[in-house]
Amino acid sequence: MRAPPRASLLAAGALLDGAANVLACISEGRAAAKEAARLPVAFYLPSMPPDLIERHGIDFDEVRAIGEAFGRGDLDRAVALTTPDMVERFSFAGDPDDWIGWIRSEFEPSGFTHLAPTFVDPTLAEVWSGRRAEGIPDLAGQARLLAERVLPSFR
Repeated sequence: MRAPPRASLLAAGALLDGAANVLACISEGRAAAKEAARLPVAFYLPSMPPDLIERHGIDFDEVRAIGEAFGRGDLDRAVALTTPDMVERFSFAGDPDDWIGWIRSEFEPSGFTHLAPTFVDPTLAEVWSGRRAEGIPDLAGQARLLAERVLPSFR
């Protein structure tokens, strides 16, 4: 997910205490985390305005096709049309090393001071779609991975 430039958090010369909310998944398995994030990204994209989609470097016509698939009740097609690039641009999902790299390269330089991950877990995926996300921890497991494997790198 592309963070806004650091200057966006400056107001009248004072640094604001800003938070970045990001759709997220952390797992020991990078591919499983990214696949789990794909489902909610597919649901969110059609609800976003075209300028927001395009600001993230995605052609809105691609997203329109996802919305049309949902409109026909074709969840499988909607998810299939949600590309790995879209998932990358509208979520943060990966293994602990991915998280450490992302925090260092994207989050810290953005000027944000708090990260608010909205975790995708197996239950969320199942409630939204009837599908169970495989290979990812539940919410407690993801919080534990973040606390034990990522946060120590920033103390």
